[in-house]
Amino acid sequence: MTFAARLQFALSQLDQAPNTTGKGMRLQQVMELVISAAPGFTVVDRNKLDMPKSAEIDLWISHDRRPVIPFIDPLVPIECKNENGKASASQIRDFAGKIQATGGSDGLLVARKGLSGEGLESAHNAIHGFLNNGIRILVLTGNDLSKMRKPSDFAPLLKERYVELRLNRTYVTL
Repeated sequence: MTFAARLQFALSQLDQAPNTTGKGMRLQQVMELVISAAPGFTVVDRNKLDMPKSAEIDLWISHDRRPVIPFIDPLVPIECKNENGKASASQIRDFAGKIQATGGSDGLLVARKGLSGEGLESAHNAIHGFLNNGIRILVLTGNDLSKMRKPSDFAPLLKERYVELRLNRTYVTL
């Protein structure tokens, strides 16, 4: 089975879980499929709890610092949100806190439905605020993933999102 066929099948299964935790795990499995096949990326750890066991990172990835990979940090946390609604400002704040608590400045949020709202309480505004404080949260959606045809599409997709974030100081296409 081709990468594109495996990815499309995995994406079609995202709603086939009994609860939010199960749905999140499905999206995490999709990301493991993508990352394990993408050139220059490696899954380092899964479902990692911090020392006080109060916060969990869905995935930790490393990369080989290719020019097309927009991450500065050599280890990058990934948060997977496979929920009925869009990712909220509160979820952005929680993820940014995890990035900061681990001494990083980069993170990847995979929010299947995108980002919520407008105005001061929107996820877009939260991302803008954290960018002003040196925390870069790249965001991919389920739609982004569904357009991937080969593993080598992953790094250019990240770079595209990074350029959008830096030029607009938020996301205009999500």
